[in-house]
Amino acid sequence: MHRGPGRALGAGVAIALILGALAATPVAAAAPVTFQLDLGDDCVRVNGASGTNATVRELSPTNDVMGAVDITLNGSGTGSACFLASFQPGLKVQATASGTTRTLTIPALSARIDRAADVVKGVAPKSSTLVLTVYHWTSFSALTQHDLVVHATSTGRYSRDTTSTIAITGGDKVWVAWQSASGDRVRAVEQAPQLAVWIGRPRMAALLLSGTGGSVALKTPGGVTRAKALVAWDGSSGNLFDGATFRSSAGGLVSPRIGDKVVSALQPDMHFTIPTLTASASAASDVVHGSCPAHRPLRLTLANGGSTVFVGSAICSAAGTYSFDFAPNADVLVGQRVDVAAKLATGDLVVRRTVAGS
Repeated sequence: MHRGPGRALGAGVAIALILGALAATPVAAAAPVTFQLDLGDDCVRVNGASGTNATVRELSPTNDVMGAVDITLNGSGTGSACFLASFQPGLKVQATASGTTRTLTIPALSARIDRAADVVKGVAPKSSTLVLTVYHWTSFSALTQHDLVVHATSTGRYSRDTTSTIAITGGDKVWVAWQSASGDRVRAVEQAPQLAVWIGRPRMAALLLSGTGGSVALKTPGGVTRAKALVAWDGSSGNLFDGATFRSSAGGLVSPRIGDKVVSALQPDMHFTIPTLTASASAASDVVHGSCPAHRPLRLTLANGGSTVFVGSAICSAAGTYSFDFAPNADVLVGQRVDVAAKLATGDLVVRRTVAGS
C-alpha cells in the first residue's frame, strides 16, 4: 500500500533538534545519498545533491535484487523510487550514486496501541532514540499533533504512556520514527482500533491493529447477547473494513437498536451503549435534524445512490439535538440518502441512515 514516504507532518522544533531534519527536508550527511521510507510502503525517498543520478535497488535479506530503478534527484535534492514489494524489516534498500554504493538494512520497528491505557509500545533498534507522533482526532475534520521523544531499551523495546499529553481514542494515528547515524529515516504506523455500527442496519465496520481480528458482540441493555460479528484486519492500516454483519446464533441478520451494548475484547475499552440518534431529512427545506448524544461531533453525508453529494459537520447541542442545512452547498432531493454519524468519547462511531422525504 502506497502512503508516500515523504508525506509526514513536520515534528516540533525540540524533536527536530534531537533527531535532525526528520520529516520533509533532505538530510545533510557525508553519505552521497540517504533514505526515507515507511514500513509497508513500496516507495523510498532518496535525498542527496541536486542532479545526482542514482540506481536504487530493493534487496532481499540475502542481497538478491528484487527491483532496480534509475532516478535523478531534482533541484531540491530529492527523488523517489517505487518497487513491486513493500518495504518490511529485514529487507534492504541500496543506491549507487557518484561511484559510491550505500545499503540500508531496514530495522525492526513497530507500534502497538492500547487505547484504554493510552500506551504505545513496540520494537525498535536497541538503545535508539525515537520520535512518537500521535495524531488525535478531536472531531471528524480536526486533529491535533503530539510529538514525544521515546528511548528504546538495550533489548530493543520501548513503551510510552501518553496519558499526560493525550488520551488516545479510536481512529487516532500513531507514527514511530527512527533515524540512523547517517540520516536515514524509517517509520512505522499504526491506528487505534475503532468500531462503527449502524442503527437499524445489520452492518458494522472495524478498524483494527495490523494482523488482528476477533468478534464484536451486540447485547441487550441487560447484557444478553443478541448477535455477533466477526472482524479481521483487511491488510491495510487506516481503513474501516465494513464487510462485517451482526448475526444471531441461528445465523440471521440482526440490526443494532438504541440502548443496545456493543462489546469487544479487541481493546480493553471497546464497549459502549448505542446512544439516541435520530434523523429526519426534508427535500423542501434541505435540512436534516434529530436527536443526538450531547456535545459529540457529528458528520452528515448526503448521497445519491452510491455517489456522495456533500459531507458536512456539526456538534450536537447540550440539549441533545441538531439541525443541519445542506443549502447552499447542496440541494436535497426526494429519495436521497442521508447518513448522520456521531463520534463517541471512545472514538467509536454510531450511524443513523434516513431517506429524504418531501
